Amino acid sequence: MLRLRDRDEPGVMLPVAVMLPPSPDLLLSAIAVWSVGASVLVLDPEAPRAFNERLCSKADVSLVLTSKALRERAPDRAVSTIEE
Repeated sequence: MLRLRDRDEPGVMLPVAVMLPPSPDLLLSAIAVWSVGASVLVLDPEAPRAFNERLCSKADVSLVLTSKALRERAPDRAVSTIEE
């Protein structure tokens, strides 16, 4: 996560999307992202993939955190899975 800085604007953190069902993992992932100074976009895993992709495009998301089970539904971005 240390490479979430915008290359064009040093010091600016790019948003990170978290796509997990409501759970402690969602909360802990959001806190982890905030702790490095990035903003969090929470994606609904039940929403259509195209909808989440549009949200990520508009927010200029650099990374999507999700579970292994939801990886295929994640938007086309750099994806990192968490252990469940």
